[in-house]
Amino acid sequence: MCNGLFLNPVTEVYHFTSKQVAEQRPEVATTAPEDVLRLFSHLMQQGGALVKYFALAYFAGIRPDGELKAVADQESKLINLRTGFITIPAGIAKTKDVCKVSIPENLAAWLRTYSGHPIIPTNFDRLIKEVRKQFSLQHDETRHSFISFHVAIHRSVGDAALQAGNSEGVVKKHSLNLHNKEDGTQFFSIVPDMEKGVAVFAPESTVASTPHLKVI
Repeated sequence: MCNGLFLNPVTEVYHFTSKQVAEQRPEVATTAPEDVLRLFSHLMQQGGALVKYFALAYFAGIRPDGELKAVADQESKLINLRTGFITIPAGIAKTKDVCKVSIPENLAAWLRTYSGHPIIPTNFDRLIKEVRKQFSLQHDETRHSFISFHVAIHRSVGDAALQAGNSEGVVKKHSLNLHNKEDGTQFFSIVPDMEKGVAVFAPESTVASTPHLKVI
């Protein structure tokens, strides 16, 4: 109140449209297959504490904030290697709708190999911070990688949207034509080589013809 007049405190505040806000967001980041390979080799050489977390984040596209930690609390119930599906209940899913995510064969190989490890290990916050910093991972980069490589290899926006729990419009806008089919095939062929102690690309013939990839 000034001289009996009310002054609106937000009069001079600039209002951004939703489109302008979107334009200020950083571009969608994805991780090249060879960099994913390098990351998983590093995780293996560090004892494998974060292997399952990153395997589920990259190869199933589960949202790292909220969903993945919630799935970890019910791992034996929600991750079913026998049926080949991960269930994201409505109470956990960001969209509040139940989501069924197919388990690709390379993810199954990681989960079987590291079955004795928890998804969220002790000192998780410190460990994840160190890895994200070392590999310069952006927020949701693992999830965006999954969606873009899924579209690249299967050429189905609809299926990618179902797997990720997104709308087709969101997938088209952010993940279409970011990578080619060869990139997608490489991405989903990354498996652990326990003899060498590193991650490797499974032979293309194995990926194409074998229904169940085996750990090398």
